[in-house]
Formats: sequence, C-alpha cells, structure tokens
Amino acid sequence: MKAANTSAYAAYVTSKMYQLTNESQYRTFAERVYEWNYNALRDPSDNLYWNDINIATEQINTTKWTYNAALMIMAGVNLYEISDDQEYLNQAIATARSAYSKFTSIVNGQIFYQTHDSWFNVELLSAFVQLSAYDSKTDEYIDVFIKNMDYAWDNARNAEEQFFEDWSGNSEGRYYWLLHQAALIEAYGVVALYENES
Repeated sequence: MKAANTSAYAAYVTSKMYQLTNESQYRTFAERVYEWNYNALRDPSDNLYWNDINIATEQINTTKWTYNAALMIMAGVNLYEISDDQEYLNQAIATARSAYSKFTSIVNGQIFYQTHDSWFNVELLSAFVQLSAYDSKTDEYIDVFIKNMDYAWDNARNAEEQFFEDWSGNSEGRYYWLLHQAALIEAYGVVALYENES
C-alpha cells in the first residue's frame, strides 16, 4: 500500500529541508513524491486526495481526509517558494478551496469542519495559515476554524473538562485520546502565530 498521507508528509518535510539546507537531493525527492501523489491519488473531480492505493491490485481507497489535503497544500506552497512555478501554488489553492467546501457542513446553524479526527483538521488549519500569504480567501476558512475552536472551548467538554472529538458539541467521540485533547490547544497556538503575523 502507498498512502497519500506518508507521501504528502515526505514531500512537505523534504521541501522544508531543502529550504533550510539548499541541498538538492531534498528538492529532487520532494518534487518526485509530490508529483506521484498528485498524479496517482488526486481526485481530478475536486482536487482532493484519496487515502491510498494497493500496489499489488491497483485498487484505490477513495476515502478523503483533511490532513491529506493539508500536507499537499503545504508541500505545494513550499515547492512554489522554491521553484517560483505558479502551478504548485495553483494546485495548493485549488485543493484548499475544495477542502473547505468538502469538509465543512452546517451544524446548529453554524459552519463546522468535519466532526471527527480534530487533529487531522488542525493540519488543515496549518495549511490554510501557510497559504494565506498567497490567497486571501483562506482568511475566511481560518475565521471559521477560530469560531469552531471558541465554540468547542465553551460547549464541547465533558464533566471532566475534556474536549470532545466533535467540536460542535454533539458527540464526545474519542475524547480520551491525547491527540484530540492536544488538537484544540495546538489550534490556538497556530492561530496566535497567524494573528501576530497578519
């Protein structure tokens, strides 16, 4: 199996390594892995990423997650900054816009990001923050995140003050995972940096 998440993380990390070291092997690897993910696991109908492909059978798991989109956005922005190739930025923007459309819904009259795996969603927040330097539309997406976070802080906790997995407050979900408890705190850190730089 080859998964979108590991490939996207590899492209993101090695593109960042190139930015830090200027060592060509990092750029070469980042470009190669990014291109493979883009061509093999991107759904051309919406520019989001399928979860994985079975190498032996070539069967694709068509599940889509926020963090797969997020890491391809961040890798794309890095590669744009490295190469000045507008296509990378165009691809990142297309994925961001589709991710916002696909992964939000109206709950109790408010827009919320999907109600599971809040730590996946924080990766998407980070991607929107990075992309906001080039696409002002992402400020709107970040504003929705901030409203979700504030709502969760006030309305999505159990009797022990643990945050729900579902920030809309409708379901505790897997609140007992440290990942879900840490996600909201990390999100506030990401937003604090974003607001300080805006």
